[in-house]
Amino acid sequence: MKRITIIFALIFITACSANKEISQNEEKDVYVFDSQTTADTIPNIPQTIETESQVPIIFYEYIVQVGAFTTKDRAEQFVKENKSKIPYELIISFSQSVNLFVVQLPSVDSRENAESLRNEIWNLPPFKDAFILTIQK
Repeated sequence: MKRITIIFALIFITACSANKEISQNEEKDVYVFDSQTTADTIPNIPQTIETESQVPIIFYEYIVQVGAFTTKDRAEQFVKENKSKIPYELIISFSQSVNLFVVQLPSVDSRENAESLRNEIWNLPPFKDAFILTIQK
């Protein structure tokens, strides 16, 4: 056990002394700036830089969803029973993200229009759970 301790102590001392030798031999880099005396050496810098915006424009569509069903038959039954209650088309589609058949109104181009549609149909019991989906185009 003493031998291992002595070996580690020797390795530590040797490593420390090697670091001191390296740091004493290192030279510091010194950079001297060149002096410029004439205006000809100054680069021509434009006053304004005109670039096109690199920010992508993102478009959204807003959809009012009024129901979600496990089978297409149940979704069709819902549409059949409730399509006469509102003046909007009811669209059935399969949503892979939730694995359900969803019933939705046609998409609109603004959040305000979607909120207006949703608020209008909320007063009718079959549509009291309607909500807005925001989808990036």
